[in-house]
Amino acid sequence: MKVLVASRFMICVLTLFLGLVVAASCSQTAQKVQIADGSVQFITAPDGYVPNGNSLVMVNDNHVLVFDTFIRPCTARAELAEIRKITDKPVRYLVNSHWHPDHWSRNEVFAQEFPNLEILGPRKLGDSC
Repeated sequence: MKVLVASRFMICVLTLFLGLVVAASCSQTAQKVQIADGSVQFITAPDGYVPNGNSLVMVNDNHVLVFDTFIRPCTARAELAEIRKITDKPVRYLVNSHWHPDHWSRNEVFAQEFPNLEILGPRKLGDSC
């Protein structure tokens, strides 16, 4: 039990450290690709941490669904700014595909802006920290 707690603590500390390092160097922008009406993919170039990042935005009748949230705070904020240019509908759902940090690290950017946000993802994601 103590090993499990220590392991989770170290994962959390390393994730926090990685977040601070990533936040310190934030010049990443995302390319916007229109997939279909109401569906946009945001793609980042290789940045030394991931080969490239991507996020999918789907605008529905009453809300927006975002699939994955990047690793850099500035990239998530830039994506959010682009979403606001597309629609004034709230982001209601955020789906994390899996537990790698480049897919969920910036959930807080969306959670701060949308208090009714529901975050959906695999069980392991919730067990990460």
